[in-house]
Amino acid sequence: YLTNTVQPGFIAYFYAERHVSDPAAAPAVKRSAEERLNAGFDLLEGALAKGEAAGRVWLGGTGDGPGIVDMMLF
Repeated sequence: YLTNTVQPGFIAYFYAERHVSDPAAAPAVKRSAEERLNAGFDLLEGALAKGEAAGRVWLGGTGDGPGIVDMMLF
């Protein structure tokens, strides 16, 4: 999820001009990327909240420490 949704969203947000041939369209690309990123962050926050309710503070791992997904998100 992080490599297919979150990371491309950051690329589109910070480098919007790379995704358009008309520079005037870059702000629209940036707004769209921001909306997608916010939706992705909402999903991640929900997953973290479910984990906290179950006594975990990490998305991945065994509960005793972070997993690879946590390091990638960091």
